[in-house]
Amino acid sequence: IAHGASTNASLAYARLAQVSAGQQHYPQAIENAKTSIAQNPDLLPAYIIEGVAYEKTGQFDQAKRAYQDALGRSPNFAPALNNLAWLECEHGGNLDEAPSLAQHAKQLLPDDPNISDTLGWIEYRKSLYGPALPLASDAATRSPDQGQFQYHLGMILLKAGNRASARQALERALKLQLTTADAEDARRALGERD
Repeated sequence: IAHGASTNASLAYARLAQVSAGQQHYPQAIENAKTSIAQNPDLLPAYIIEGVAYEKTGQFDQAKRAYQDALGRSPNFAPALNNLAWLECEHGGNLDEAPSLAQHAKQLLPDDPNISDTLGWIEYRKSLYGPALPLASDAATRSPDQGQFQYHLGMILLKAGNRASARQALERALKLQLTTADAEDARRALGERD
């Protein structure tokens, strides 16, 4: 009976963490996720909530640790593999390790647009625009209202020399939700060709 109560409490804290993150109360989300994990270390989504909340507050080392902890519990947990690959790519990580993490995630969840986007962006960062394009296109097609996917597709198309399609993707991205930095980058890319 005590074990069931602990599991229920862990789930409740994970839900609270998710709600807090959704309301952009990231410190509270982190605390609730940590409490959830302390009560049930096998509740893998709590690690993702914790990691994402750390990412949103710019605490990338702590985010990496959360994803690594999840992978310590389950080495085939695709969301943690994908998110860790993203951090390795974007935040001073290991651009050589990032592809293997994302490719492992892709093998586990081949139809997940988040993973296709991560893999495509890693290829972009490595200046491999040919391999990046079908991955970014897949992500943008599967999730056409995801601004970041449209932005990534537009930037890759631009580097691949397809200016007309790049313009369409970047203009679409700007109508959707983007980070301030990505929106500025997209505007700059559009302006370079005007």
